[in-house]
Amino acid sequence: ELVLQVAVCETFNAVTQTSWEKVGVIPHITTQSEDAFKKAKALAKGAAKQHRSQLIASYEVLLKKMELAIEGFTPSQSDTLIIRTFELCHQVGLINESVVNSMGYEMLGGKKRPHTAEVIFKANMMLYPNSANTYDSYAESLLVNGKLQQAIENYHSAVDIGTANEDPSLSIYRENLEKAKKELAEP
Repeated sequence: ELVLQVAVCETFNAVTQTSWEKVGVIPHITTQSEDAFKKAKALAKGAAKQHRSQLIASYEVLLKKMELAIEGFTPSQSDTLIIRTFELCHQVGLINESVVNSMGYEMLGGKKRPHTAEVIFKANMMLYPNSANTYDSYAESLLVNGKLQQAIENYHSAVDIGTANEDPSLSIYRENLEKAKKELAEP
């Protein structure tokens, strides 16, 4: 087989007005071939360190935003800011179901802010809709806030999801549902 290549044009760099024909592309970082791996490794380490610093800074901003949203929340406000902030923190891996649940219980018990706890548990339920525990915790906050019918609905969801997932805490969810139903039946 015989191949013939005939150039029909020549390519020039728009900035330098030079051709890379027979020269190649000149790297912006020069090194000897025997040092290339060491140089690449050092550059990668530097870039990784800078990337980590930028991530940490962005995480700190998100966490501060979440803290401000929680601390500034009042029952008359929309829960959108807290929920959106939790979604952003979840997307970048700063929080998980367990962390959010703990935050909700801290607000419910320790800080005596049941309305804030309700929004946090609601956010957790929205982030983890296949978790029976998130519905159970949300229902508990609804119960504390006097929203008995909504609490029962969410306890039902916890039982349904717990049954489907063969959740080891299913008996607790059923117990909580029955307690709420009894409370509803009482005058």
